[in-house]
Amino acid sequence: MLDKAVKAVKNTAYNQDLDEVYGKGEIKVTASDASGIGFGGYAVSISDTKVMGSWNSVESLKNSSWRELEAFYRVLLSLLVTLQGETIKWYTDNQNIVYIIKQGSRKGDPQLIAIKIANVCTKLNSIVLLPQWVPRHENAKADKISKSVDCDD
Repeated sequence: MLDKAVKAVKNTAYNQDLDEVYGKGEIKVTASDASGIGFGGYAVSISDTKVMGSWNSVESLKNSSWRELEAFYRVLLSLLVTLQGETIKWYTDNQNIVYIIKQGSRKGDPQLIAIKIANVCTKLNSIVLLPQWVPRHENAKADKISKSVDCDD
């Protein structure tokens, strides 16, 4: 069953030909990050789009790849109305996450999150997602947001 799910993720909009994707028009840029205490992200070209949240006691103990992938998903959900129908270049400082979002994972938890991301983007909201790794120092704003305490959480 997991092999079938991995193939499903591989056949999503993440793998479209870049010429076709870039032909759609403006590309919005978004970034996300996760820390041991929470997650954060923002849409670069859209003001007031800072998203942050805290992990519960169980989530904070999960590995960093799970937290990064879950952060990606939660930031995506929070910015969904803004991102619908758009092509999004999404920056993350975790190379593993880029691979999992594009290719899937043989591990259950990451694969389930990757499938949720694929479903939100392709089936429901016409989002073309272009995840891209950036060095940690280039993702500093998202990193700072992820380490902020959200007093409303």
